[in-house]
Amino acid sequence: MKKTLLLDCDGVLCDCATPVHRFAQKLLRRELPGPELWTAWDHSQAMGLTQLEAHDFHNEIKCSDVAFDIRFYEGAEELVHQLKQVFDVVFVTAPWKWYVSWVPARDHLLEPLGCPIIYTHEKYRVLGDFLIDDRASTIEKGGPWRGILYRRPWNSTSKYEDVIENLEEVLRLA
Repeated sequence: MKKTLLLDCDGVLCDCATPVHRFAQKLLRRELPGPELWTAWDHSQAMGLTQLEAHDFHNEIKCSDVAFDIRFYEGAEELVHQLKQVFDVVFVTAPWKWYVSWVPARDHLLEPLGCPIIYTHEKYRVLGDFLIDDRASTIEKGGPWRGILYRRPWNSTSKYEDVIENLEEVLRLA
């Protein structure tokens, strides 16, 4: 019987940060720190938005179609196919609240890979053997799985010790 691998999407398989960054720069008409410089998981905080800018950003992005601009990181789709050979792969992703096109865009992106998709902000409730996520607080909260933090600039200060630097390392868990 295969072990169940729960995979977060944004920041792990999918580059959400780049289109969000582009959207914010266009909206605010100024240069903002790019995702490679982000030191916080929260986009507004990572880009150094003022309270007013963050308010405007969230009001505008939730009505936009930016979610359809999200793409897989290079090689991620092929890796999912490899992972499916050794794991039961399940996508576990937290939809942006009040964002009208988030779930349809995510379905459009993920469904061709043929894995179940679970939308939840409570990943600690999802059963599985492993959860790979880039949000340190999700992993640190724990759950009925072994949590593995996928290293990204925005979680580089986390003290969590079970860390991978690339998704190929996941194949060694089988």
